Amino acid sequence: MVDFDDENRQFLILFGKDEPKYLLAPSADMPFALTGGQAPGKTTANTRPGQQRFRFQVLAKYGCKCAVCAITHPSLMKAAHICGKAHNGSDDWRNGMPLCSTHHDTFDAHLFVIHPDTLIIGTMPGVLPSSIGITAKTLAPIHGRPHSDALSWRFAQTNKRWTVGSNT
Repeated sequence: MVDFDDENRQFLILFGKDEPKYLLAPSADMPFALTGGQAPGKTTANTRPGQQRFRFQVLAKYGCKCAVCAITHPSLMKAAHICGKAHNGSDDWRNGMPLCSTHHDTFDAHLFVIHPDTLIIGTMPGVLPSSIGITAKTLAPIHGRPHSDALSWRFAQTNKRWTVGSNT
């Protein structure tokens, strides 16, 4: 066993000789790097080295609850990268947030965005929060919040696609 989280009743076990040395999650006040993570490798399918570690740390730091709805079942929880791996996003837990499977997909589809200063959740024009299952008005993990640099980056990316309105 490499690490454990009693509050969320989870533990992390890493297998494989190519797995990088496990590092404890940085504290919230340590320097933050938005980019610099490993890009997906190629085998017979895309691999995501460090993905289980990232998920473990995101859920351990924020709690096992979707940040935009009330779902708390561990098997439905995903760790969503705010600045994704396709954009060279890091596996730093502060570049992530816990989302249920549905909201991870809607986040990746840019159907909603989080204002980096107010944490208010905005939806794409023509999309009501209720139509995609969003029940929170503001980002609401159990503990903490993602790094403001990550939220600002994502907000700017989404604003290139559409203007955030007051659909909430």
